[in-house]
Amino acid sequence: MPRVLVVDDEAPLRLLYRVNLEAEGFEVVEAVDGLSGLAAGREASPDIILLDVMMPRLDGWAVADQLRDDPVTRDIPVVFVTARCWSRDRLRGFELGAADYIALPVNPLELAPRIRAVLALTRVELDASRRDKIAEFNEWIRREDSARMGLRDLIERHAGDVFGDGVWRVSDWGATQALVIWLDHGESWRIGVAPELHAVGRLVEPGDPLPIRREDRVRMWLRDLIERRARDVFGSGVKKMLDTGARQVLHIWLDDGSEWRISVEPPNQTIF
Repeated sequence: MPRVLVVDDEAPLRLLYRVNLEAEGFEVVEAVDGLSGLAAGREASPDIILLDVMMPRLDGWAVADQLRDDPVTRDIPVVFVTARCWSRDRLRGFELGAADYIALPVNPLELAPRIRAVLALTRVELDASRRDKIAEFNEWIRREDSARMGLRDLIERHAGDVFGDGVWRVSDWGATQALVIWLDHGESWRIGVAPELHAVGRLVEPGDPLPIRREDRVRMWLRDLIERRARDVFGSGVKKMLDTGARQVLHIWLDDGSEWRISVEPPNQTIF
């Protein structure tokens, strides 16, 4: 019976994982934070570890790093299961030796197949898969940075057309794939630029009545600008674009097959 060590400070998530994994024939050991997870990794001899990132006492990044450096635990596959789902987070996970990276919220029925898939691989196969993932996410980050910079340049040149004011400063928040725009009169806007790396939630049905708010005008202006200048931003033409107005998000499908999300957060929302 394969033994799974679950390291997570959220009791409801540990219970969810336990119930589903035990039903699939796994033995489950729990740890409530990073330090106890390190101890359980050494003492419980798990076959695989499910590891959260944001935990008290010691975060998942540090746990994975120490597990990798310990001769007792270095060969135990680690799967991150976390709400930290940006491309740079995923890259960091694989660079720390992760065998897989699962973004929350997760369908609990996915866990057992993903774990079995990892356990079925040899160390050589795991290392090869990890190198492929590192290369893949490095490329995504390069594309994200390029798209964000292209959009920043367009906004700086055309901001007065939609905001009614000039741009005082644009901050590039690369770690969260966003631009934060401060206007001359003091307002600040956050424009998120990210590829679609997971499923999109419920979309607004065509014909839903939407009030024309200022954020709607900003979003529609960005939509028109991107449709005309997509190659300057993404290096590819737009195949299809969906405006999910109620969620202030543009979903963009490009000719090269990639999918992107542009989100618009108006003033008076927390951006820090």
